[in-house]
Amino acid sequence: MKHLSTAVFLIILISFMLLSNQSGVQGMPQDQDSSCNCKKNYQPVCGTDGKTYSNECVLGVQTKGLCGNAKSSVTKAHDGECKTAAEA
Repeated sequence: MKHLSTAVFLIILISFMLLSNQSGVQGMPQDQDSSCNCKKNYQPVCGTDGKTYSNECVLGVQTKGLCGNAKSSVTKAHDGECKTAAEA
């Protein structure tokens, strides 16, 4: 009887562990959207705010109200780094 109750406990424990990890990406907090994970490749884009973002994903995350960022009307102006006033 003791072995049966131990086996049932282990089955319930394993089931709970498997089900609790279903709602998020492994290694990421459950309350964080998987779209918060941008690749770290450097393909700069210039935002309409004049700020250079490391890639288009980072621009989107920082301007669309994702991952705790405030939503803004900034969009991609062009590929590449933004020009400074001296370069323009």
